[in-house]
Amino acid sequence: MPPRCQLLSGSLPRPAKYIRSAALLPRTFATTAPRHGPKGGDLGSHLPVNVIPRDANIPPYPYGPSLLYRQSNKGLYGGQRIQFGNNVSPDTKTKTRRHWKPNVLSKALYSAALNRKIKLRITSKVLKTMDREGGLDEYLLKESEVRIKELGPLGWALRWTLMQQPEIIARFRAQAAALGLAQDVIDKQWPKVSPAREETKERAQARVESEVVAAKEQYDRRTMIAEKRLDNWNKETALQRWADKCKRMRVAPDTNFARAMAVDERAKITREIKWAGGESSWKAWRKAKRNGRVEAAGGDEAWFAHRRADELMKKQQRQVEAEKKWALLQEQGRRDAERKDEWGAVINAKKGAARLTV
Repeated sequence: MPPRCQLLSGSLPRPAKYIRSAALLPRTFATTAPRHGPKGGDLGSHLPVNVIPRDANIPPYPYGPSLLYRQSNKGLYGGQRIQFGNNVSPDTKTKTRRHWKPNVLSKALYSAALNRKIKLRITSKVLKTMDREGGLDEYLLKESEVRIKELGPLGWALRWTLMQQPEIIARFRAQAAALGLAQDVIDKQWPKVSPAREETKERAQARVESEVVAAKEQYDRRTMIAEKRLDNWNKETALQRWADKCKRMRVAPDTNFARAMAVDERAKITREIKWAGGESSWKAWRKAKRNGRVEAAGGDEAWFAHRRADELMKKQQRQVEAEKKWALLQEQGRRDAERKDEWGAVINAKKGAARLTV
């Protein structure tokens, strides 16, 4: 039926049902957070400089670095380099100089022995060879003079890194035992604990110990400086404040002196806690300090005796200093009174002279 005659029919055309696709439907909000990053322990940088140990004693590459195509020293190029030749015209046989560059790719290859990816610059030829060999580890560990010559300095360092892993050492030992080699030869050639790995571990442990000793020396130095500052502050400011307070109250400086020193001791403890970074750190520091003093004194009894003698000496010293301060204050008060009397006599004389003139 032509379109102009559709409205003349007895029934109107029904619109076709429109089914919305799932992609157009509104998406519900999910309450679970998306997972970011790979699952597992393969974290951190994948560059070779972060895979190969920095302080490792790697034997030198027997064939040396490449001098003609130097970028091949920083990747797996399989001995490939720039080639030069000619473009020959099919008609006139004209030759034009040209060059061919290797097809270099940037790939992140997984190493089963290291349990991580390694981002490398690798040529397509080496990538095909690696797929045929069975992976990065098999390509690096193949015992062939041609393969070792193809590795280059970076491949040689990666090969040495793989050979220090316990799984690779166990594999080499099993292969040597299957070939019938003597056990002493196997232990000498492939020891269960790699000497390079043990040397690296010892070097790292020595570095950690040296850092701990340096940190302890710095902490002791800071503690000594802080104790010296606190002692100086306690001697200077506490006595001065107490003397000023006694002067204002017009009492002897030995009145309730223990209470004033207790207040100063609490202030000292508050500053030490703030300096140590918390009460728990302060308690640990005080405990270590006390243990060191006990050990230096020769035992608990000797330390207690030394502490009692030290406290008695400090008490006597405080009393002497307080007496000196009080004597100075009395002398200053006497001088002030004499000066006040002198000024009073002068003022009275001036007042009397003024009355006489009037």
